[in-house]
Amino acid sequence: MSVAARKVSNPRSMRRRENRGRPLGQILVASGRLAQSSLDYALDMQLDTGGPLGQILVAHQFNSPEEICEALAAQSGGGVAVRDCDFSGPVPGAPEFWIKTGCMPWAKTKTGWKVAASNPRNVEKHRDEIAEYLGKFDIIWASHEQIQTAQTKHFRGHLLSQSENGLAEDMSCRNFSTKSARWWVLGIITLAIGAIIFSQNPLILFHGALVMAMIGIVLSVTLKISILAAKPANPQDKVYFPDPIQTQMIWPTISILVPLFRETKIAERLVERLKMLDYPRSHLDVILLLEESDPQTQMVLTRTALPSWMRIIEVPKGSVQTKPRAMNYALPFCKGEIIGIYDAEDAPEPDQLVKVATQFAQSSPDTVCLQGRLDFYNTHSNWMARCFTIEYASWFRMILPRLVSLGGVIPLGGTTLFFRKAALISLGGWDAHNVTEDADLGVRLARAGYRCDILDSTTFEEANNRPIAWIKQRSRWLKGYLITYLLHMKNPRKLLADLGTRKFFMFQLVFLNTLIGFSIAPVFWILWIIAIGAIGFDDLGLNLFIYRGISVICMTSFVIEMIVNTIAVRQSGHIALSRWIITTLAYFPMGSFAIYKGFWELLTAPFYWDKTDHG
Repeated sequence: MSVAARKVSNPRSMRRRENRGRPLGQILVASGRLAQSSLDYALDMQLDTGGPLGQILVAHQFNSPEEICEALAAQSGGGVAVRDCDFSGPVPGAPEFWIKTGCMPWAKTKTGWKVAASNPRNVEKHRDEIAEYLGKFDIIWASHEQIQTAQTKHFRGHLLSQSENGLAEDMSCRNFSTKSARWWVLGIITLAIGAIIFSQNPLILFHGALVMAMIGIVLSVTLKISILAAKPANPQDKVYFPDPIQTQMIWPTISILVPLFRETKIAERLVERLKMLDYPRSHLDVILLLEESDPQTQMVLTRTALPSWMRIIEVPKGSVQTKPRAMNYALPFCKGEIIGIYDAEDAPEPDQLVKVATQFAQSSPDTVCLQGRLDFYNTHSNWMARCFTIEYASWFRMILPRLVSLGGVIPLGGTTLFFRKAALISLGGWDAHNVTEDADLGVRLARAGYRCDILDSTTFEEANNRPIAWIKQRSRWLKGYLITYLLHMKNPRKLLADLGTRKFFMFQLVFLNTLIGFSIAPVFWILWIIAIGAIGFDDLGLNLFIYRGISVICMTSFVIEMIVNTIAVRQSGHIALSRWIITTLAYFPMGSFAIYKGFWELLTAPFYWDKTDHG
C-alpha cells in the first residue's frame, strides 16, 4: 500500500488546546494526517518491538518527521523549531550529553532557554540534567535531522578532536615516530654489514634469515596444530532463536556505521543491499559516513532516495583521513545500544541483525563483540578471487572460531562486527591513526577482560582480484599488524599482566607468525631452487642433515596448511575450490611484496590509508 493510500485527504490543523495531553496517534488521526488502519498497524508494531510510536510511524513512512513534530507540539502545548538553531555561543554541558539525549539548546530568551528535542522519552529521562545545565527551559520540537545538523555544526571542533585523539595516548599509535624507526633500520643495516665483515662470510645473513624463517614456520605449525586440535566455538550450540512475536521480545536499536570514500560505483547498490535487512525499521539506524573531501560520493547519494532509517554524516577534514577516525566521529550520534560495521561492498544475510540482537541478549555481559563470517560473491571471477576465497574460508571458518575456543586474542575483521556501545565507548572507540583499527581493537578488548564471540551469519563481499590492488590492500593490513604489535609490545610485562600467559602466547603466535612468515618468505624461494637442483645446499653452507631437517619442517607445515584449507573450503560450501587449494602456493608470495611496501610506508607514511577500490 502506498504512503498516500494510508493517509486521509483534506487534513485538519492540529489544534493545540483540544489536543493537549491526548495520545500522539489520536492527534494524527484527528488532524487527518494518519489513517486509523495505519495507526492500528503501528500500535501492533509498537507492541512487538517496544519502540516509540513516532519513530515507528516515520520508519514505515506513515508520517513525516515534521508531522510528528507538529503532533508533539500539539500534545505538549510547546512550539515547533521552524528554523535553524540561532544560538552561536558556548553551550553549557558536554557535547556528548546533548548528542546522547538528542536535544539541543536552540535559542536563549529573556525567560530562559528553548531546547529542541525529537524524542519525548529522552526529554523526560534527562529533564533534571538539562535543568542543571540550563536552569529554566522550554521544549520545542524538531526533527532528528534538524538537531543532528545543529550539533555537527556547533560541536565540530570538539568532535573532530575527539575522533582523532580521544583514545588514551598509551593505547594509540599516534605518537609513532618515523624518525626513530629510520634510526632502528639504520642500526640493523649497520649490524648486518658489521657481521659480514667480522665473520668474513657473506652467507651469514642468509643463515640468520633462515633461522628467523624456521622460527616463523614453527610458530605457524604450532598455531595450525592447535587450531586443528581445538573444538570450534559454535554459537548455534548456545543461542536459541525464539519467535519474537510469541515471546514479545523487545528489540534493541542497532546502529550500523558504513564508512564510504570514493565509492561512486557501488553507493546505490549498497543502499539496496541494506534495504534487504530483515529487522524492525523503527529500531534500525544506518549511518553512511562520507568524507568532506569526497563530493563525488556525496553527489551520488544525494540523487539516491534514502529510507527514513538511513542517514548521512559528513566527516570534516582532519590531520588524518582513515576509516577509524570517521567511525569515532559518528559514534556519539549512534542511537543504538549495539553498534555494527559494514563496508561499502557488503551484502549481509537478511536475518543477520536478528541473530545479533538474539545472541547478545543471551550472552554474558562480558561478551561485548560479535564477529560475523565473511565470504565473497565474485568467487569464480578469476584465479585470485578463488585463492582469496580459500584464504577467507580458512580464517573465518577454521582459525577464528577455534581461537575463540582456545581463549586467544582475536584480531577482528573490519566489517560484520557488532559491539555493545557502552563497552566500545569505555575503551575509547577506535585508534584513528591505526590502519588496522580492527585488529588493534581486538587486542584492546582482550586486555580489558572482554570477550569476543563468533556470529553464525555471513556477509558477502567483493574479492580483491587484481594483483596491484591486492598488494595495496594487504600492505595496509600488514603495516597495521606491525604497528599494532609494536604498540602493545612496548611494555611486554604490562601486556602479559593484562592478557595472562595463554593469551599472551596466542598473541605472539598470531601476530608474530604473520609478520615473520611474509617477511622471510623469500628464504623459502631459495629452498625451492635447491629442491629443483638449480644450486646445491652445500653452496649455501648447509649440510645434508640440516637441509633434510628443514625440508621435513617445511613439508609438515605445507601438509597442515592444506588440511586446514580443505576443511574450511568444505565447511564454506565452496567444494569446487578444493582443486585450487594447491595453487595457493603461488598466491601467498605476493604477501612478501605487500609487507615490504608496508615496511617502506612505516618509515615514510605510517598513517597513510591505501584505498581499496570496489566495483
